[in-house]
Amino acid sequence: ENSSKMEGKTEFDKLMREAVALKTAQLSKARTKFDSWPQFHQAGLYYSDSFKSIRDSSVNTKISAFEQKKNEGTELFKQEEFQKALFKYEEALTVFRWVDNKNKNWKNSGIEDSDLTVHNEEPNEEAKQCVIAIYLNIALCNIKLEI
Repeated sequence: ENSSKMEGKTEFDKLMREAVALKTAQLSKARTKFDSWPQFHQAGLYYSDSFKSIRDSSVNTKISAFEQKKNEGTELFKQEEFQKALFKYEEALTVFRWVDNKNKNWKNSGIEDSDLTVHNEEPNEEAKQCVIAIYLNIALCNIKLEI
């Protein structure tokens, strides 16, 4: 009986993988631009809600939120948790660079280039330095991960 449960799960997993592969192939035609972006820019879509509440806040509030997330990444980096650090750095980047998707159901229906709006916000020199620093941290994580 345990064996049949495992087979069902394995069969279901196989069907799900095939369905995901088919959906990915169908969507790939509608998101060639998105797929060509580096991972850290794609992350701008996935983390876009992280800092939504501070989008209209002062530059100092944004820099503070950025620094907090960057510091979380740095602590993980020091522990040699490079993948987790990379995710924190990518999330920190979305304080100043993010992607909005006008399709609110995109997580279920998929990503299409025509629905995306890219935001690059560097309101002052300090914010610009934050962006430069986080790009360097992202690059260092990628080197450590040999990506």
